Amino acid sequence: MVKNAFKGGASKNRNVSELLKKSQEEKWNIWSLKGGMEVLPQTLERAIRKKGGEILLNNPCKEISLENNKVIFKVGQITHEANHIISALPASKLATLVHAQHPQLGRELSAIPTVSVAVVNLQYKGKHLKNEAFGFLVPSSEKIPILGIIYDSCCFSNGDNTVLTVMMGGKWFKEYLGSCPTPESVLKIAIAQVGDILKITEQPEKHCVTIMRDCIPQYVLGHHDRVARIKSYLRKHNLPLSVVGASYDGVGINDVILSARRAVEKLRGTSI
Repeated sequence: MVKNAFKGGASKNRNVSELLKKSQEEKWNIWSLKGGMEVLPQTLERAIRKKGGEILLNNPCKEISLENNKVIFKVGQITHEANHIISALPASKLATLVHAQHPQLGRELSAIPTVSVAVVNLQYKGKHLKNEAFGFLVPSSEKIPILGIIYDSCCFSNGDNTVLTVMMGGKWFKEYLGSCPTPESVLKIAIAQVGDILKITEQPEKHCVTIMRDCIPQYVLGHHDRVARIKSYLRKHNLPLSVVGASYDGVGINDVILSARRAVEKLRGTSI
């Protein structure tokens, strides 16, 4: 994104939205969107295009050259020039783009590890849960092939159905799921674990299996110091680059939204 795209300063007295007020008053712990979380990027896309912004899909960034006052980068087969760039790429991907010009920065970025996960959404007809709850996480000492189960139908209304999200993999992806698991094999494990733990023996009416490779950054010992060194390097060398996203200051949606907002407001000379 180009700095010139962020026009106008932010008001010191921001209008607090009615939705924010409601969330604070009702002390929301979680939130979702009607139609699913994909509504968020879809709405952002429409808003960006409406304002004349350009979105290039299926065009990975292949090169980045960082100068004091400009950035030259290649997306697909086209070379662009900007006065600043905000990167939401995973740290390891950004590392490969900057390593030749800034090897120290590249090493720090590439040192942030990631893990793969499988997520299985299951819908059963009728109410099958004995207790209303958010769900549960599984301690690694239990040595079973799931990370936890979220009780979606307890969090949000789903009619006369029991809807669950089974999370699998992480650090133990290869150990429990294998190097190249299929959706069928992952689904079989998830259904078996739901049966063993929650005693739901019938087959789900609907299911969805998603296998995501290298999708969750791991905040290992020393992570916050490493992030501080990365940001210090950018400041020290006056590089026209901001880093946002799950690799640095939180992996949740709230965290990445906040990191993006902070980066933009820093460019605009304001703060939250």
